[in-house]
Amino acid sequence: MAPNNDSVLNTCRLMNRANGLARVILLCLTLALALSFSINKVEERDFGWLLKTGQIIYENHAVPRADAYSYIAAGNKYIDSHWLYQVLLYASYRLLGIAGPTLLTAALALATFYFVYRTGLDKDKYAVAAALTAAAIIMASERFLTRPHVVTLFFLAAFLLILERHRERGTRLIFLLPVLQLLWVNMHGLFVFGLILPAVYLAFALLERTLKLPRELNLCKRQFIRRALSARFRPTCANELAPAEGRKSGRGLDGKALGAFSLVFLIMLGESLLNPYTIELALYPLTLFREIHSGANVVATSVGELAAPLASGDLSLSERVFIWMIGISALGFLLNLRRLNLTRLFLFAAFLYLALTARRNIDLFSVIAAPIAAMNFNQVLDEMFARFEQLNLRRAFAVTQLVVSPLIMAGMLYLIFQIVTNRYYLSDRDLTRFGFGIARHAYPVKAANFVDAANPGGQMFNEPSDGGYLIWRFYPQRKVFFDGRWEVYGDSFFENFKMLCSDPRLFEKYAAAKGTRYVILPHSIPHEERLIKYMIGSPLWAAVYFDEVSVVFVRNIPENADVIGRHKIDFTTFEATKEQFDARLPAGIDAPHFTGMDSPLVRLSDRLTPKQDQVFDEIARANFHTGFGDYESAKLLYRKAIEICPDSDIAHARLGAVYFNQRQYMAALIEFEAAQELNPRSVANTMNLANTSLILGDFEKAECFYGKAKKLDRRNAVASLQLGKLYARKGQAKDAVRELKRALKLDPNSREARDLLLQIQNR
Repeated sequence: MAPNNDSVLNTCRLMNRANGLARVILLCLTLALALSFSINKVEERDFGWLLKTGQIIYENHAVPRADAYSYIAAGNKYIDSHWLYQVLLYASYRLLGIAGPTLLTAALALATFYFVYRTGLDKDKYAVAAALTAAAIIMASERFLTRPHVVTLFFLAAFLLILERHRERGTRLIFLLPVLQLLWVNMHGLFVFGLILPAVYLAFALLERTLKLPRELNLCKRQFIRRALSARFRPTCANELAPAEGRKSGRGLDGKALGAFSLVFLIMLGESLLNPYTIELALYPLTLFREIHSGANVVATSVGELAAPLASGDLSLSERVFIWMIGISALGFLLNLRRLNLTRLFLFAAFLYLALTARRNIDLFSVIAAPIAAMNFNQVLDEMFARFEQLNLRRAFAVTQLVVSPLIMAGMLYLIFQIVTNRYYLSDRDLTRFGFGIARHAYPVKAANFVDAANPGGQMFNEPSDGGYLIWRFYPQRKVFFDGRWEVYGDSFFENFKMLCSDPRLFEKYAAAKGTRYVILPHSIPHEERLIKYMIGSPLWAAVYFDEVSVVFVRNIPENADVIGRHKIDFTTFEATKEQFDARLPAGIDAPHFTGMDSPLVRLSDRLTPKQDQVFDEIARANFHTGFGDYESAKLLYRKAIEICPDSDIAHARLGAVYFNQRQYMAALIEFEAAQELNPRSVANTMNLANTSLILGDFEKAECFYGKAKKLDRRNAVASLQLGKLYARKGQAKDAVRELKRALKLDPNSREARDLLLQIQNR
């Protein structure tokens, strides 16, 4: 018997060591995944003014009180809720150049998801925490930006870890919260979550003590509904679970611990006023709350990150994992009804509501939902181990983890490889790129350098998305018209801006009153298209610079005669004469004016740039020509892009659209088919194939593609309408009625669907 016992002990030790090693490797790979997602070329529109403000605070030792960047908003009240983050941002830039801010973001992301992992970790069930933390990283990856929002993720994860540890063990870590809250108050306007989380934990702790509730609702499933209705939550199950190892049992925190918790919360509440703006910054979260609701200004409501998630049929991986996390979290609560934790349930529901309200809140949901789901499943597994102790499920689970862990590791390694080589972003049709430096598509670098060399007088007019970079590039020599600091300008100004872009007469009146003499506009933004068209055809303005990102106009006045004479653009011949145009440009036109752009980190990451990035210039310029009806120039550039990168589905699809507009339907079909083969998930291209097939008389093929488009996007009303029309033409009245009713359900304003449905029903 002794040798057998020794053998069992040796086997157990070996398994423990193997599981310990697997736990360490999984943790390292989880953090490596967070690191790979957070190392991106800088593309945030606000980056320029954040960095410039950090520089000014660093040099002047004072925070701004009034706006100085815009000649329109000069002197307006400016409450800088990010001032301390901006100082850290500038310090990282000053030390390490352009790589510094990216490394700062990466460090915050690493710490954030280490906290997420630790909150949900049970060492015997490490694979649960690792898998759910990896899912949280994917969900939050779209918000790994060089913006102050990342500090809110960091503090939110830290607060949840501390509060869960205090709730379970009564640790002294609770006294760290006031220190963290003081930093949070001065770094980001969402510091209000630093008050909400402790308030929720404190409220439920007081509820447990006052009403003598257990910390988890330990209810038999058969009695759950009856006891919920009668509000009698005393545990009555005979098979009470033993508390998790290292955790306290009982009804909650004792009176002394609750008193300390209450004192800490009151201190944190008072800290909201410990900032340079006192009560004004303390109330700033109300402004942020307004941004994501219907009362927000017209520009704020058009920002993609403020839109509700899951609105597109072609969901990103982040959105697909978000749906998965909702389901898996709900399952965790359902399986855990015997020990339902009201605090966690409330937090999950609250942050799920925020995430469903605005896409940019998915990352907040991720750092709350993942550890809560892990803790729920840990409790479920503990219950199974205790209930079927004779089966020794704990050992079976340990063996299962050793089998599953390599699969999780392989998945993480594959995803890291995809991210580092940019294949992940290319497959998701995302312009984000792994590496250091700045994204070439994000800023009007060359246009700003041209303006600096041409040195026109008067004031500039610019798009707000470019304002941040232009502040960094020009302040204090030149002031911008507009930038992304919404609270500085006010709602009425945003309404006026949209009107200026859509009404050339109003723009001219405004430009004359403000002394506007030059204009820098991105030509890829739809609401700028009408203004650009007007300026191209107006004798009052001359286009003097054009590239893949921006177009520059100057007022046609004697002071600008020299620059107009040297650089005036005729867009009908621009692509044919581009080499001569480039030869007349100032030297160093593409210098981004950030230090450290030639550092080893930047050079190394640039070598990883895939071929599809090399055709960005051609496709962007071709899109411009397409928008203005110059199809020949557009076709020339799309073909050039395909020559450089035959795998560019975007170039094939856009070239097909040009052929379609020119009624060259067979040529369009060839290009659409090539694009479809490269990107089968594209709803737009599937619809293009269906429409082209319909025009060519191939109804069977059109029906097939409309059906596929409907499957790819369940909210595609046009696909259902077209299918209804096809079925009606074929005499399949029942199928036609079904599709037309579906089209009307998705789009109640579709008059065509309503009229056709009435015709069929009247027959």
